[in-house]
Amino acid sequence: NEADFIAALRRFRSTLEETSSANLLLHVIDAANPQNLALYLEDRPYPLYLGGGGFEEKLDRFQLMDHVLQERHAKDLQYVDLRFRDRVIVKPASGRNTEESAD
Repeated sequence: NEADFIAALRRFRSTLEETSSANLLLHVIDAANPQNLALYLEDRPYPLYLGGGGFEEKLDRFQLMDHVLQERHAKDLQYVDLRFRDRVIVKPASGRNTEESAD
C-alpha cells in the first residue's frame, strides 16, 4: 500500500543521509514491494536486494564486499542479495547462486 511504500523510502533515505553509503550513485530504487527494496546503481548493471529494513548494515556490507565482487565477477552478475544476515548472496549471470565473503 502507499503508506508502506512511503515509509520504506523514508527509512532508506534516512539511512543514506546518516551513513557512508551516501556515496553510492543511485540510478533506481525499486519499491514496488516495500518489504523488498531493490537498488540499481549507476555503475552496476545488476540490482541489490535489500529487503524491508536494516539498510545501513546491508549497504555497509555491500561496500565491504564490492571490491571482492568486482574482482571475482566484474559485471557478470544477475543480482546481489543482501537480505540475509551476515551473508551476501550473488547470482552470476551465467551460473548458480554463491555466497561471498570478504576473506
